[in-house]
Amino acid sequence: MITAQFYMQRDDNEFDFDFVVPSQGVTALFGVSGAGKSTLLELLAGIITPQRGHFSLDGEVLFDSQRAVDVAIEQRQIGIAFQDNRLFPHMSVLENLSFALPTTLSPSQRKKLDEVVDLLGLRELLQRKPTRLSGGEQKRVAIGRCLMSRPKLLLLDEPLAGVDGKKKEELMGYVSRLVQNQNIPVIFVSHDTDEIMQLADYIVLIENGKSIIHGTLSNLWTEKEIWSRLPPRLISSVITGEVIEKNSIYNMMNVLIGEGINLWAKDQNFSLQDKVRLSINANDVVLSKHKLISSMRNCFLSSIVKIDRNRNDGIVTVTLLLSDQKILANISEWALEDLQLSLGDPCYVLFKGLRVNLLR
Repeated sequence: MITAQFYMQRDDNEFDFDFVVPSQGVTALFGVSGAGKSTLLELLAGIITPQRGHFSLDGEVLFDSQRAVDVAIEQRQIGIAFQDNRLFPHMSVLENLSFALPTTLSPSQRKKLDEVVDLLGLRELLQRKPTRLSGGEQKRVAIGRCLMSRPKLLLLDEPLAGVDGKKKEELMGYVSRLVQNQNIPVIFVSHDTDEIMQLADYIVLIENGKSIIHGTLSNLWTEKEIWSRLPPRLISSVITGEVIEKNSIYNMMNVLIGEGINLWAKDQNFSLQDKVRLSINANDVVLSKHKLISSMRNCFLSSIVKIDRNRNDGIVTVTLLLSDQKILANISEWALEDLQLSLGDPCYVLFKGLRVNLLR
């Protein structure tokens, strides 16, 4: 487990972080710019020292103010890739990757270098200088340099910042493969909901220098503490399932998301029995008191577990339970009153298969 408690006052700012997350998978530090996410990364890495606190990684204490423990940065075995990459401009990609290694590599070091180069798709870039690399390529080199130190924990400060479109999707793919292949816990900073829904397994919400809530993405993403901080157009549900059928005629796939509940989504080259993560935007969900015959491929009977109407924009966010997974729907106050929806009511949930987003 990763256990972190930090308290610090710096200039006019107060920081108070307290969370526990598993030492596996990907944890996202989520919050608006200036919330304190990057400061928390620097505390974890040992770049800055809090006035008091405790930090341990799988039982190894790296900082404890009461016991006067403060393991030096270079001894923590924590890799950190900064937002500005910090590559050596006069060195090639290969030299940047090998910077902390001896001139003559051992067989294990050579094997590790080849592994990192192939994992991050750097083979054709090895002789280039950083100035001849795109933003996404520079970030991959910075991450690779971290991996060469064989870290027990990898910290990424906005690894996808400044990368757009297909390059961003490509870089997210590299980060996903890194997590699957390296078995290193990753903590990354982001304020982008798409990045978090696709990459994160766990989430820590940071606001005004404090950790507000932490837990699994699947449990927290549909909670008010998270979605109330987003504009309505970005409110989504994250659900998981298993591919059980593929329709090659219409390029669709059937995903089991609960006992006897399976939905249709656009096929994206997944195989049968693949575990997938899906998102459904709350604005794309339609509610009905009765079962409808419509063009929407997905129609399920659910139950209402929450109705949140304390917004000033006339939008009501309804939380519905579908098997053991939650789905959010944004509807108007008018629609809520017309349908006479109440807590505990059965309610049909409808959405188009083409509007289901395949995250991974």
